[in-house]
Amino acid sequence: MPPLLGGCRVRPTPGAEATAPLLVGQEPTSRREISPFRQESLQGVRCGANLVASYFGREIMLFMTSPLFVLLAVFLICTGDCQAQTEKNSAESRNSVTTLTGILLVSDRRCDEWPADVPKDEWTCPQGSSQWGLITLGKQYSVHGKTSELNQYERRRVTVTGSVSPGPESFMERLDVQSISSSEMPEMQIRGLIEQLRYNQWAEPENIANPTFWVFNFTPPMLQILQAGPAAQDVLLGYLDDPKVKDQIIILLGGLGDRKAVLPIINAMADRNEVRDNDFAKKVNLAANLALTNITVGDVIWHHGGGITRDACPDDPKSCWYTWWIQHEDTFDISKTVSRNYSNYPSYGIYQDPGLFRSESGLKAR
Repeated sequence: MPPLLGGCRVRPTPGAEATAPLLVGQEPTSRREISPFRQESLQGVRCGANLVASYFGREIMLFMTSPLFVLLAVFLICTGDCQAQTEKNSAESRNSVTTLTGILLVSDRRCDEWPADVPKDEWTCPQGSSQWGLITLGKQYSVHGKTSELNQYERRRVTVTGSVSPGPESFMERLDVQSISSSEMPEMQIRGLIEQLRYNQWAEPENIANPTFWVFNFTPPMLQILQAGPAAQDVLLGYLDDPKVKDQIIILLGGLGDRKAVLPIINAMADRNEVRDNDFAKKVNLAANLALTNITVGDVIWHHGGGITRDACPDDPKSCWYTWWIQHEDTFDISKTVSRNYSNYPSYGIYQDPGLFRSESGLKAR
């Protein structure tokens, strides 16, 4: 009995060994060439087709039951519906209620509080803009809410619940406030972050443009301390005499301190003789110039105007600041400073203008 292969009996054809097979497309020369094996050949073709069909059918069935096929089928079925659902979820998430913690920024112009009969300059108070902002550790938002309620928490660390939606500026989303409350960072956490300053080297601040644009090179723990807001001031003042972190303490006080920090910062500066051959002393004074300008908006080192940035007191900034403070201490009111929006202003921390997007202040740590 000939062997059974794929449902076909395979018989050897007499004389087949001596007969050369026909090439594809080749015609036989006579009926004698085909008569001995035509019937067997046709049967072989049918059996071969059955074998191929059987083999591929089995492979197709195995593939259709494999995990890969099931996953592919689910993907193909889901492509249209899932894409539509993803777009729907994305649109809903942009307007969903969320809770964020950060520093509530406020503009010195306070456009929302101007009397209705006072015309607003479209340059300084663009229509639809807000005098409020929220800067978190990772993002900045334009804040919209009741001015009377927001006034209670200006330049402090807060937790805000509200809806986030695309703002008129593509780089800053809008946050509509539903509720807001104080969210001060615990003292122990602040002290822990200060200890981390010892192990995170801080590069010197750089002015990379003209008009001025400062790159502060804040490290991760410095950014987190700035997020503590005014609650960190008293703790930081206790570290001003620490030579290992003095420069960082000074720049941080400039970002979250008030008039209470002005004189201690001046006293911590290096005098004329110290800065001659001491790079660290120069770095301390640069940090102090930035910090004091940020708090006081004083023109001691840099002028309000634009143009070329000039250092008005390069040799002995400590004496210049001390003279300025003696003249202004009795009348200085941090809530009534002139507008901080001028070209040479450092702008960081709780004093950042809410309309000014600074990627480094909250989004970029080096």
